[in-house]
Parts: sequence; C-alpha cells; structure tokens
Amino acid sequence: MHDKIKSAQKQSEKGNESKNLRETIRLAALIFLVPFTAAILLGLLVNHLSPGKKQAQAARKAEQSAAPVCPAGADRAALLQHRAALRKLGLPIEFTNIRIWAATALPELLITLPPMEEGTRCEWHLSRDGKYALAVEKSTGGDALRRKVGLYSFVEDLWLWQNTLPWPETHEGPWVFNNTTVVRSSKNNRRFAMEIDPTGKIVAIDALGAGGPFPVKAPVRDAGIPGRPVAVASNLYFVCDEQDSTLKGYALRDLPGLYDVGAFDQYTCFSGNGLLKFRAADGFVTIYDAFTQLKLETKEAWNASTNTTVLALEANRDGSELKVQLATTFQMVEPVVREWTLLYKPVDDTITLNTTNAVSRAVQTSSTSIQTPDGAWRIHLRENSVLEIASEKSKDEVVQVDLKEYMRCGNNPVTAISLLMDNRFILLEQRNHATLLDLHTILHYGDLSARWEHCEDLLAAEGKEQSEDSDPAITPTPEIFSESKEDDLDNFNYEMVDYSYDFDPRLFEPPSKPSVLSIQAERLANHHAWVYAACKLEQLMRIEEHDNRAPRANPLLYTRYNLLIGDQLRVKQGCQKALDALFYDTTPFNGMIRWQMLKTLFND
Repeated sequence: MHDKIKSAQKQSEKGNESKNLRETIRLAALIFLVPFTAAILLGLLVNHLSPGKKQAQAARKAEQSAAPVCPAGADRAALLQHRAALRKLGLPIEFTNIRIWAATALPELLITLPPMEEGTRCEWHLSRDGKYALAVEKSTGGDALRRKVGLYSFVEDLWLWQNTLPWPETHEGPWVFNNTTVVRSSKNNRRFAMEIDPTGKIVAIDALGAGGPFPVKAPVRDAGIPGRPVAVASNLYFVCDEQDSTLKGYALRDLPGLYDVGAFDQYTCFSGNGLLKFRAADGFVTIYDAFTQLKLETKEAWNASTNTTVLALEANRDGSELKVQLATTFQMVEPVVREWTLLYKPVDDTITLNTTNAVSRAVQTSSTSIQTPDGAWRIHLRENSVLEIASEKSKDEVVQVDLKEYMRCGNNPVTAISLLMDNRFILLEQRNHATLLDLHTILHYGDLSARWEHCEDLLAAEGKEQSEDSDPAITPTPEIFSESKEDDLDNFNYEMVDYSYDFDPRLFEPPSKPSVLSIQAERLANHHAWVYAACKLEQLMRIEEHDNRAPRANPLLYTRYNLLIGDQLRVKQGCQKALDALFYDTTPFNGMIRWQMLKTLFND
C-alpha cells in the first residue's frame, strides 16, 4: 500500500513538471512576441503617417486624374500620341493598344515613296504585278516629247534607273520582266510597244498594228483618302500626293490580323497553331495550308460507306497527330452502333485504329465568349457579328468592332468563336465558312505601330549620316604591297590592278535597316499586302548574305506570301531555304514545318 502511494506521488510530480515546462515555454513566447508585435505595429503606423508616402500617393493620384483622355472615334495617329503620353506617365497602355488595332477612322498609310528629285512634279504608274513603280516627270514646256523617267523596284528598294527619254502622252500600265520594261502606247491610230533595258535605255520600238489608245482603268476616287488615284495593287490603294507628288499606299483592309481560311463545317478542324486545316469525310483525310488553301496531302484513311459517319476530329498543337472519331451502324434486328477512333500521323504516314477501347468524345468547344490566356480580357460575340473586347478589371474599357465591315458575312453571320490550342488565333465560325483572327495582333498592334514610327525616324537619320560618310564619287585607291623590300616599284605591273569601283548602295545599309524591314513586313502582312511583305523579306534575305548580325527572315512566311501572289519560282526558293535551315534539325519540334515545306516544294 505504501509503495502505491509513493508511485502515485511520483507520477503527480512528473505531471506537474511537464505542466510547469509548458507554462514556462508559453510565457517565454509571450515575452518575445509582445515587443515584436509592438515593433511591427509601430512601423506600420509610422509608414502610414509618413509624409513622403502620402505625398507619393497624392502625386500618383494626381497623375492618374490628369492622365490624357483620347476621345472615342480617334484615328490611329491620335491614339499613338495618346499611347506615348501614357507611357511617359507610367500608366497602362494595354487598352490603348486594342483601340489602335480597332481604329478605322482613316485607312492606314503603309508605303511612302518620294519622287525622283525633291520638288519634281511627276505622274506615277504601277507595273502589272505591283513590284515596280514608274515615275514620269510632268511636261513643263520646252521639249514636251522628252521627259525624265525613272523605274523604282520594291524588290530591290531602290531606283533602278533614271533617264530622259522620248515618252508618249498616254500609255497603259507598264510590264516589267527581270527589270526590263515594256510600255505599250498608241499614236495616229497605230499601236507601239517600247522596250527599255535594265539600264534605262530604249532598245526597241515595235509596231503592233492599227488600233486606238489602250484602255486605262483608273481606280475610283476614295473620298476618305486625299490624293489622285493611281492604282490598286495587293490590297493597297495607291495615290499621288497633289502637293509634293509622293506615291502613297493605303491599306484597303483596315482590321489587321484577319485571315480568311475558306470552307468550314463539322468535318473540319485546325491544328493548335492555326497553320494547317484538316478535313475528314468520305473515307479521306485532306490537309491544307490554312492561310493559302494549298492542298498538301490527301490520304485514304478508312473504307467509305453509308453506315459510317464522322463524329468529331481533333488535331494536336503542330498538326503531327489527327484524331478522328467515327461511328458505324450495323443494321440488325436492333441497330447496333459501334464507335471507334483513328489516329493519323502525316509525318510518318501511318494510321492507327482503335476499335476495342471506349472512345472519349473530344470535340472543340465553340461559344460566344472566350477569355484571353492571361485572364485580363474577355472577348464576346454580340448580335449582328459584333465583336466586343472588355477588360476584366475595368467596366469602362470596352472596344467593339463590327466584323461585317471586314468579312464576307452577308446573310451568313458569325455564329461562334473559339480559341485554338496555341492561344494565338481566334476561330470565327460561320455556317459554312471560317476566319482566323490573330489574338497577338489585337493585343500588340499598337506596340508594332509605335516601333514603326520610331524606326522610321531612326532610319532616316542613319541614312542621312551614312550618305555623308560614304560618297560613291570617291573611288578608293587600292594599296599595293611589294613581296620584298628589294622589289622595284617601277617594275610592278599596274595594268593587273583593278581600279574600277562599282558602288552598291545595298552594302551601305544603316544598321537599323534589317529590323525596320522585319517590322514593315509584319505590318504589310497584317493588311494582306502580300506582294510588298514578300519584297521586304527578300530584301532582308539579301542583307543576311553579308551581315550575320541581321535578324533572320522567316522562310515559311516568305513562301506563304509568294504562294498568295502566285510566284511559283520564289515559292520553290523559299522552300529550299527553309529545308536547308532545317537539314541538321533532328528534333520533332520542327518536324511538321519540314513536312509542310516538302509538300509545298513538290506540289503540282
């Protein structure tokens, strides 16, 4: 009994010790936390009552309240100035970028070409393919039959020649083949063809027989664009400025980044990056280039029958895998429906069937409202094909665009929108048609326009500086070094030294010229000016040959632009350049690009 009492006392003492230890630890924690918490509260109070912080907050509120306001309906020039003012104040510019993209008050000026000499009054004529501009000086008395004429190449980005030639009063648009110009005219009820070589000299005048003047189709004057109409080429409206005779090209499509991708129905889908279009129907899978509608491949995938239908199809990000879901109905006492799936890999040219496992239905969802990947903007499709872009943070930041003005809607309005897998393109669906809208262009076209304005000023300053430093009239004298000191310079054969010096202005391009060319190509392509976008990329490729620091031109884009204008020779050249660049690339990332270039190269 006595032992039991002792053990109970010991247990109670141990319990008291542990209890005392816990209370001691708790008391120490409180002693430590009380001054620490007091210090934090005191710091917050001092920071809140600090006059410097109050002044900074007041200054920030004053800046925001004094932020410039650009009225609704402003053109792109006013919005760009507004964007610059916001950047100077450190305020957000995302909403202004979207407004710049949607601004349609005036058509955008994309090309500006001054006359041959400053102050010269001239008339402009574009070649049939739009790649050359012919400037003819207006007669001002004296010899009215002879005029100063010049040929400008958009491909070379320079004047090929300027010369004084006998020139007809009226003629049709010039034909230019490999820098050789052919102009057809009429006089005294007789027709003639004048041929001018690449140096600007007349080499032949051929009689074409009897006939009156050639019909000249002048474009209809646009009331919203100042200047005398010249021609319409590659979705650009060219006018001649009546003040200084400058040739200007305005965009006919005022909504950048909108691309027509042709027919669309329930049997059609796009790759996640939007480059390829797939159609699965009647037992065949057909692959198209989404932007040029070029048929790349047709593959017989299953035996077509009336009891087999396509349920859905889906392609992965780059189009290297296409999943087609089908259903076959067997007519028995009670119809039996069997669903199965087909996996097609274009690069390997293989088809895999799955008829045993259950098929999970994967259909590309379409709706009337989508959200940008960063969650900052919500894009809604309203009634009558009106696209609305609204901010998720501010209810006041809303931009609306009427798609009927830029798409061939008619009685076929836009019914649904969806965002492709790569989050780059928005698919605008109609009843039997589709259009891709570049989301990157929507959000960043204002940045592109601002960079273009800055680069244009920088390029003009650099060009002026380099023209002063490198004078083509000064011929450099080659240095002559003897093989040994004992050689007599009097015995040196000076006839073997080439003193000729051919000045090529393209070798003296300003340092910023490659970057400006890439920006110009992007702006022109956004407005479907394929001819001039291809010319800018071709100039960039020529600079690459002697300047390794220049940004690389994208051969895929160069090939696409030339496909859209029908220049098959340059299409082959672009494919070859792309395949050469991808020759040592064994990674699967560019596998579909290589496959697409091969199919384009050998396409009949």
